[in-house]
Amino acid sequence: MYSRFTTKSFTDKAAWVDDIDISDRQTLANLLTGYGFQGAQLVQDAQENKDHVKERLIENNKKAVARGACGVPSFQVNGGDMLWGQDHLNVRYPGLAGWGSESTQNDQLQARI
Repeated sequence: MYSRFTTKSFTDKAAWVDDIDISDRQTLANLLTGYGFQGAQLVQDAQENKDHVKERLIENNKKAVARGACGVPSFQVNGGDMLWGQDHLNVRYPGLAGWGSESTQNDQLQARI
């Protein structure tokens, strides 16, 4: 089974940072293959499950709007503040991993100000 977080991380970077058109199936397959996945198989699996994927997209979109998302990409972790835009990725990733010790928190916070 593919790691949803891992493949999503690669595709988010490709779309939001590297400006790669991941809507093109061959481009997406090549990108995923370049990261060591079975790209063609993964794209085929997604195509075969497109109705289920579309249902999940609609469901997740409704949840995002209810939580206050105003665009994509939007991020909210454990009910925290909603962040919007790929320029906030550097702020969100440390929140996923935890801040570490108090001295580390202060150093990291000062580095962002």
